[in-house]
Amino acid sequence: MIKYITLDCEGDALNKEYNRQVFPDGNHFDPESRIWSVTFCRPDMVTRTFVSKIPYTRQLPRYYRHKNGTMMNRTLAYHNPTNVVPKNLIINDGSSHIVKEITDYTEFLIKLRDMIEECPWQIAFKGFGSHDYDVELLKVNFDRFHVAYNKDMFNKLVNINIPKSNWKATHCQTQAGHNIPNQQYMINGIIHNIEDTIELQEYLNNGDK
Repeated sequence: MIKYITLDCEGDALNKEYNRQVFPDGNHFDPESRIWSVTFCRPDMVTRTFVSKIPYTRQLPRYYRHKNGTMMNRTLAYHNPTNVVPKNLIINDGSSHIVKEITDYTEFLIKLRDMIEECPWQIAFKGFGSHDYDVELLKVNFDRFHVAYNKDMFNKLVNINIPKSNWKATHCQTQAGHNIPNQQYMINGIIHNIEDTIELQEYLNNGDK
């Protein structure tokens, strides 16, 4: 039986509805997306999460229509500098998970590269159909911030297509500024990130692939 580490990346890109307005072509990928939370989950369900807070919103190449009707050309996700990234986070099932903040963004990316390169197993991620979003997100960030990497390391990453009926909703993320403190908005995103890797690992451990 093949063993997998599971991986999930959270970025600062817009939600699907808005993003398709800004990037109408192809797979709607935002090439300047910034990664801010990444979780790895082992087959024994032990996780490691790395966080680098989003310091600002980004200007986009096109406008999109916000739900309130206004036209906007900036991303929405950001984290207040005073937000505290917890060293341990208890998620909805009651389990505790280690979280490490890496404030320097290049150091954060180097840590992600090292985790992937040194992993002895294949690394599974949940793609959007045939779109390898997590792989593309890692590559564009490594390249933009001049983090050297062995291209062969991406051969370890495997897109697992899960039927929607087999995937239960994980912890809700709320857009920044939507009536919750920014600290809680950040925590929600980290929990969502952790739970996505756990659910994918459970799917693989049950032999559903």
